[in-house]
Parts: sequence; C-alpha cells; structure tokens
Amino acid sequence: MTFINIFLFSYHNLYNNAIEMTIGKTSLFSFALLIITSVCFASDSTSVIVSELSNSGNLQQYVVRAKKHLQNFELEEAKDIIEDGLKKKNTSRNQYNKSLLTYMLGDYHYYNQDFRKARQQYLSTIETLKEHHDTVYLMMALNSIGLIYSFEHNKEKTLEYYIKALNSCSPNTPNKRVQQERLNITVNIINHYFATENYENVIEGAPEAISLALKLNASSQLASIHNALAIANKNTDKYNAAKEHFNKALTIYDQLNDSFKKAHVHNNLGSLHERYNHPDSALFYYQSALQTFENKNYLLGIVKSKLGIASLYVSKEKIKEAKSLLNDVINITKENQFNDVLLNAYFELADLEYDLGNFKKAYDTKALYHELNDSIFNTENQEKYAELETRHETNKKEHQIALLQNEKLQHQLATKKSQLQKEIGLSFIMLLLIILFVILLFYKGKKTDNLSLIDKNKCIEEQNIKLQVLIDKNDEITKKLQQSRHELMIMNATKNRFFSILAHDLRSPFHNIIGLSFILSDAPDDLTEQQLKNYTTGIYSSANQIKRLLDNLLEWGKTQIEDIDIAIQEMNIYKTIGSSVNILENDARRKSITITNSVDNALTINSDPDMLETIFRNIINNSLKFTHPGGSISISSKIKQNKAVICIEDTGVGIEKDAIKKLFRIDSKYRGIGTNNEKGTGLGLVICAELIKKLDGNIKAESTVGKGSIFFIEIPA
Repeated sequence: MTFINIFLFSYHNLYNNAIEMTIGKTSLFSFALLIITSVCFASDSTSVIVSELSNSGNLQQYVVRAKKHLQNFELEEAKDIIEDGLKKKNTSRNQYNKSLLTYMLGDYHYYNQDFRKARQQYLSTIETLKEHHDTVYLMMALNSIGLIYSFEHNKEKTLEYYIKALNSCSPNTPNKRVQQERLNITVNIINHYFATENYENVIEGAPEAISLALKLNASSQLASIHNALAIANKNTDKYNAAKEHFNKALTIYDQLNDSFKKAHVHNNLGSLHERYNHPDSALFYYQSALQTFENKNYLLGIVKSKLGIASLYVSKEKIKEAKSLLNDVINITKENQFNDVLLNAYFELADLEYDLGNFKKAYDTKALYHELNDSIFNTENQEKYAELETRHETNKKEHQIALLQNEKLQHQLATKKSQLQKEIGLSFIMLLLIILFVILLFYKGKKTDNLSLIDKNKCIEEQNIKLQVLIDKNDEITKKLQQSRHELMIMNATKNRFFSILAHDLRSPFHNIIGLSFILSDAPDDLTEQQLKNYTTGIYSSANQIKRLLDNLLEWGKTQIEDIDIAIQEMNIYKTIGSSVNILENDARRKSITITNSVDNALTINSDPDMLETIFRNIINNSLKFTHPGGSISISSKIKQNKAVICIEDTGVGIEKDAIKKLFRIDSKYRGIGTNNEKGTGLGLVICAELIKKLDGNIKAESTVGKGSIFFIEIPA
C-alpha cells in the first residue's frame, strides 16, 4: 500500500469503530492531504514573507502569519516564520508571543510525526500560557500532549494530560472557544475509554459531552457521541439504551442529510438486532447500509454489511446466497487487506462448509483462518513489544533528566561554596589592617563565620547524600522496570505458546476423529476391509495424540504450582528407568528400536520417583520419536561430584546447535517432526526442565546432526 493508502485505510478503520475519532488538529484524511500539500506547495515565497516580517519588532504579525500557513498546511513556510520570530529580542509581550510561536512549532513537528520534539515544544509553553491566562492555548497544548501519549500507547499519561487539559478551565466559563475546546477534550477522553474497552466510563462520561455539544450546536459531534454511547451500551448488554442512542444519531444525520454516516449507524443497528435475535430488523438495516456503501463505492462498509447479511442468511437456511456473499467478502477483503473482516469471513465460511458436510473445504478454509489469525497475532505482539521499548526509552530519558538536574544542583552548591570562601578571605585581609580593638571584634566575627561555614558544609554534605539516594533509587527503578519487562515478555510468550498448542494441536486430531467417524457411520458397508482398518487406525492415532497432549498439559500445569508436593524417598534408578521403558516398549517395537538399560542396578538415591519417572519417560519418548526404525537407545549412569548422572543416548537425526537452546523453554516455538511423521507439542522437554529444577537437579543436551543426541540428567545423590 502507498503512504496515502495507509492513512486512508487507518482513517476508515477509526471512522467505522464508533466515533469519528480524530488525531490531533485534523482527521487522518486531512493529515494525509497535509503531507501532500506541504511537499507540493513549498516554494521560494517563504523567503519573501520572512523578509517582510524581519523589519518588524511586533511578534504578533509572526503569530498571525504562522497560524495562517499552518491552517493551509503550508508547513515549511510556517516553520521559517516561526524560527525567525523566535530569534527576536525578548520583551514582556514578546515572551507571550514567543510561547505561541513555540506552540505552533510543536504543531509543525506534530504534523511531521516527530512526536518527541512536538511534546517538548508543547511542554515548554505551559508555564508562560498559565502566567498570561491564555486558557484556550493552554488546553490545546495539554490536549496535544495527551494525543501524543495515545499514539505511543501510554494509557496512563494519555488520560493524565486529558484530565489536566479539562481541569485547566472552569466548566462554567462563558467563552465559546473554551467550551469548544472542552468538548474536543471530552470527546478525546471518551475515545480513550472506547479504545481501551472501558465501556462503563464511556457511558458515564457521555452526558457531559452531549450537554456541551447541544450548547455549542455541534450536531456532527453530537451524533458521533450518541453512536459511541450506543456501541458502549450494546457491549455491556443494554439493548434498549443502545437502540435509543443509535436512533438519536440517525435523527441528527437525517437533519444533516449525511447518508454516508447514516449508513454506518445502520450497520451498527444491524449488528445490534442480530445480537438480540431480531433477524428481520437486522437484515433491513444491513441491506440499507449496503445500498449506501455501494453508491459511495466504500469497500470496507460493503464487506461489513455483506458479512452481516451472510450470517443472517445462514440462520434463515439460505445457504447458497450466504456462501456467495461470503466468497464476495473474501475476494474484496483479500485484495484490500481488510484482515479483521477477512478473518470473520473465513470463520463463517468454514462453519458453513462443515455444516454442508464438505469437510475438506471446511478444513482448508479453517487452515486459512488460522494462518491469518497467527499473522495478526504476531503483528500485535510486535506492536506490544515496540510499546514496551518506547516506554523503556521514555523512562530512560526521564532518568537522564533527573541525573542532569542533580548535576546542576551540585554545581550550584559548589559555586555558592566558592563564593563564600572568597568573601571570607577578603574579610580576613581587610581585618588585618584594623587596630587592635577591631582585631578583637574580628576574632569574634571570624569564629561566628567559621561556625556558619561548618553548618553550610554540613548542609552541602546532606544534599550530596540525598542526591546519592535519588540516584540509587533511579537505578533501582530502572532495574525493576527491566526485570518486569523481561518477566512480561516471558509470561506473554508462555500464554501465546499455551493457546497455540490448544488452537492447533488439539483442534486437528478432533477434526480427524469427527471426519473419519462420519465416513464410517455414513456408509460402512461400502468400505473395504483395508479402508475400515485405515480409518479406525486413524481414529485411534488421533485419540492417542489427544491423550498425550492432555497428559503433557496436565504435567506442565503441575509444574507451574509453586507449592507442589515433592515426595522424597529412597529409590532405585535402574527400576525407575525400567518402568519408563516398559511403558514405551510398544512404541519401540513398532519402530524396531532397541532400548538398552545399562544403569547400575545398585544405584539408589533420595528423590521423588514419580517426578523422575515422568522425566525419563518424556526423554526416552523424545529419543524414540527422532530415531530411525532399526536404531538404538542406550541408558547409562555414573556418579560425579555427589551427583547421579543419567545419560540417555540415541542414534537419531540429531539437533542443530541453535535449536538446543530452545528445547527446554516454553516461550520458544521449536518442535520437530519424528522419523515416522510423529507430531509433538514441544511440552515434553519443557516439563522435564521444570521438574528437574524442582528437584535441584540439572538437564542438558549434546547432539550431532545425522548421528544422534545425548541427554544428561544430573540428580543430587
């Protein structure tokens, strides 16, 4: 997609979400036009304008000209005028005008997406605007800072600056510009709560926004607020309230003759009636919206309306029409990268094909769904990681600022100390020229001064101690942030891994069982003996795969319980390994693999036999999976530094060096396919690592690709 297409696409997504959300001073659509305009119309006229202003000492002219260029999206012209004005001599009035120019410089950086510089400019204007009681620009500056934090996904700072902007003026101020800015800020707060799915706060804050919009006769904003309030009520299961506010939005758009925005509300009403099982009403609203969107050639609206209609057709058993609409939606969304809608279309079509008995098509469509869902999921993870990086950088910069302030304070203290020493020295020289009587007075004065100097030195030392405490606290906070970030990444990866296993590994064998059992129950007499054997074998294999997965998930779940009971008792390792080998004997026989237990049969240790059996069984099973038919697995033992070391060596395919590091981590996605196409979850070795850790032991692996692998299990003897 081109740069402009990306902005237009983002704009349509925000527009359709509920409120006509805006970014900063213009909509995203205007922002895109701004970039084009600023590139296409930059010219030599800037130098002429600056030249005209340079002879004037009145900065008000600079403010007026710069504001006009910003309104016309002539960014470079505005920047030249602003920078020239900021170079002028500072006076009481000029100081205020310079703060306005600084604010506009913030707008310039804002529109060029350099949000860090924009925030610095806005922040530097706040105190001056407060001193000159310019409420409107103060509210705009604080509101703009809040918007920048919202782009950086810093929810706490976003809301903090929105509230500061709202509290910077009295709600009863009669000034219309102040009230308009209050409305903008209130709508931004509603947008923030809406984006963070805090629907109760949307409902709570909407009445104030509605009151302001009515007072200012801001019809378009009023309709948008009603639309957002309706969706918030819908998402909190308040049907009547949602319907009421959707209808209020429709009434306003009818008065404004805005059929395009009205179509969005119709789509939302269709979704509301579909949710509460009013299919005829839902179909009416979806079809009405579709007609308008097709007239406007608005593709995102078209596919959303068609998706809703298709869902209703399925419930009305109009299968052919529903399937045709879903295929239309898939074709349009794939071409225009409307991934959220495409995901829902794949899901609906897969269920439809499954209900029709087209299991192959259902399976293929569901595979497309999972592939797209994984892609979206990975993108979201990357965005979250980028958000964590941004927050870390912000904290790091704030820490650096604190250090600079501390250094500045230390420098000021050192300067004062130096000045004080000079004054004392000068006084001492002068007192040497005074008569004896004055010398006596000098002695008393010097003593007093020395005491004062001691007190001041003590104060300086106390300040240095406080500064060191602050530095230590900052270092501690930074370390905690880094640790929290690391733990959050591991927890997030663990969650992703867990749900990935459930989504992929558990669903696939169930589909195989359902599909094969359907074929067996549908026409068993038409199947040959070999086919019956193949299908029943497939059902057994899938059921066995589900059992192994659930066993692994239960074992892994147990390892996550911090106070898991460990039953320490004297045990014979040879017998424990023998039990594990007996359980896996059938699997070894099927692949003609020889398992040799050469462990010292007199070797006994104090440990938990159940945990060790689980560890040995998982590792031997892993070796069976990756060893070719006819291969061998040998198990031996030795004592090393008061530890029993169990070696499990196979003649399998081996493991690449980089992959060995991922074997025992839940947050990695490493898992291979066995020599007979056996599939695993990748949880077995993770469980082993967790259990051996609880037994104060250690596990590691060595491998050569093509020759085999060795797993070393160290247990305190």
